[in-house]
Amino acid sequence: MKKWWFKGVIIALSVLALIISLLIVAPSFLPTSRVHQAIEEHISHLFAGKATLAEFSYRILPSPRFKLTNLVVEENGTTLFTAKKITGTLSLMDLFKKELTLSPVVEGLVVPDLSHFKKFQSKTAKEEWTYRLAAFTITSGDISILRGGDKIPLHFQEISLSIPQFGTTTFPLHLQAKFAETTRPNFSLEGNMTFQQGGREIKFEPLKGLLGKLPFALSGSFCLTCDQPEYAFHVTTNQFHPERISDQETPLKVFAQNLSWQSPVVLDLSLKRKAANIEFSGSVDAEASAFSYGKLFTKAAQYPFKGKFLFHLNKEKISVSEALFELGQSQISMTGFWKRGENRIYNFLVKSETIDLKNVKPYFPFLSIIEELEAPSFSLTFQEGEETDETTSWLSGTVNASQATLFGKKFETLELHLFWENDALTFPVVKGSFAGGVFSGTGKMLLEESPRYEFSTVMQDVDMETFSLPFPLRGKGALVTTLATYGSTPLELKDHETIGGTLLMNEAMLFSPFGSSLFPPEMFQEILGSPVPSQKNMERLTANDLKITDLHADFQSTSTELEVKPVTFNSSLFLGSAEIHARTDTLEGSGKLALTPAFSATLVPSPLLRQKASDIQGRLVIPFTLKHDEHQKIYAALDQETLSQQMQGKKEAVIVIAPATLKTELPSSPTGKTQPQMAKKIVPKETLSETKPLEEKSGVIEDDEMDDLLKVIIGK
Repeated sequence: MKKWWFKGVIIALSVLALIISLLIVAPSFLPTSRVHQAIEEHISHLFAGKATLAEFSYRILPSPRFKLTNLVVEENGTTLFTAKKITGTLSLMDLFKKELTLSPVVEGLVVPDLSHFKKFQSKTAKEEWTYRLAAFTITSGDISILRGGDKIPLHFQEISLSIPQFGTTTFPLHLQAKFAETTRPNFSLEGNMTFQQGGREIKFEPLKGLLGKLPFALSGSFCLTCDQPEYAFHVTTNQFHPERISDQETPLKVFAQNLSWQSPVVLDLSLKRKAANIEFSGSVDAEASAFSYGKLFTKAAQYPFKGKFLFHLNKEKISVSEALFELGQSQISMTGFWKRGENRIYNFLVKSETIDLKNVKPYFPFLSIIEELEAPSFSLTFQEGEETDETTSWLSGTVNASQATLFGKKFETLELHLFWENDALTFPVVKGSFAGGVFSGTGKMLLEESPRYEFSTVMQDVDMETFSLPFPLRGKGALVTTLATYGSTPLELKDHETIGGTLLMNEAMLFSPFGSSLFPPEMFQEILGSPVPSQKNMERLTANDLKITDLHADFQSTSTELEVKPVTFNSSLFLGSAEIHARTDTLEGSGKLALTPAFSATLVPSPLLRQKASDIQGRLVIPFTLKHDEHQKIYAALDQETLSQQMQGKKEAVIVIAPATLKTELPSSPTGKTQPQMAKKIVPKETLSETKPLEEKSGVIEDDEMDDLLKVIIGK
């Protein structure tokens, strides 16, 4: 019995050894060359290219496995992808049935340019072999997406793709990858995929994704067999942080680098492509976020910010077909494009018919100077380009409004040309209509903690009653001004405001300037020793409305003080000159009137008496002071002390009717762009001793002369 048992064991072991031997040598008898060829043919047909395989081998022990080495797939000489090694399990019986059930593991997958994949033929040609994938895994690799020959940052390594039920219609998907610059996986997808239309299309069921620390949901479809890519994707997330874009080399990098963001934003995005047409649409809700773009745009948390948009993309540019943003109750629409290339050029037209300045001012610091804006329209151009070794970007455009209130003044129309670069906003052109006239000039804004503004303007044909002048004038004139201020509210701007400039008027009416306090009867009797002039002549001196000509005033003002030095003017009766210094509740000033020789002789007939108070041209010179009365109205009073001293002094020229040098200059453009400066022009100095008697010349500056004088001031 023991002998037969021993023989049985020997026989069993012999049979087992024979089977093992057969399994070991079996690969030598199986058609590996045909399998090698079949795999190349199948992969070539699958990718519509040419596949070459360096080696195909398999083993049966300790378990059936196969190995493919150095797989290369090309199309028209262009490499689609390479794989260093592909391994997996297979069934021995399947080999004899010419069926392959595979669960490949790919190592060293390299895809030089994913965009080279033009076709994927899911249905094979008539083949001897039948293939079925049970699972598919990529343990390491490198996939790049190229555009125009330059690699862009979607550059993966160490891809882990697990599809454990690839042979079914619907199968679970789990993908992990990392960007080349990172050390651990920072991209993952998990969910279900479905083959549709006989394998011609893949549909993504709602997938859960993670990009870095950003969770998102993805659904959509992708055509595997179309001549040109066709797909539709839908992505949603409520934890997007836009500043993370700045870490990647994308067209939005420069834009994102200027972003400062706190708290997430809700995004709903859709991407569709059919043939060469790509459509990108979506919506954004950032009410819970606080963010800023440089110092040009600022949004605090809980301020509303919603938007929806529709883009169309092609090789040359991205067109913004529709974009609508909601800032509270205000809606701003935008259309435009940005071009691709070495210098990406962005051009947008931004409009609004429902804009409420109260709603939008908290978002734009530079709008603090604007108190009212009606029917505004914006045309903005943003460009990013290369300058030396640094990437620069700038913004330019125009702002128009049918009515606006700035610095407490109402403008009938307003047009601003703006230029923004390196946190400096400049206005190369500022023009519009104001107080019945027109104005033009330049300006700049420094986007500091408290925005700073500087404007230089020339106003023509403006109504002087619009201005709060210390002397009551009526008529139209020209103003050359330079304004500087800083602050974030109208009150701060007013408190820090400084203005300097020149006022010019051909003709003006001066209300109640020189009454009986300037020409009291006792002046003639007690000081001049002359009889009181006739009532008619006294009425001419003390008229309530006095017509003056050739008014010229240089002034400097702040929120609390005003200095006018000098004021010069003419009338049919005299030449005048004055200096004024006003504070919030006080006004002080002084000046002199030089009566014409003829009128001087009428008032003081005696040449001997008249000579004591006259200059060398024979004109009575009357000194006066300026003050406020109890109603804060300006009035002139005779300066008796100065007149008495003057009667005993040397005769000399006492009034300058035009300044020797006009110093008003518009500053050069703060953008650094070339802009002509206004040169200082010299005006011949005229004094009373050098001027002909007034009645021998016209007291009015002609229009041509006014134009010439303005050209002197603005340097043209």
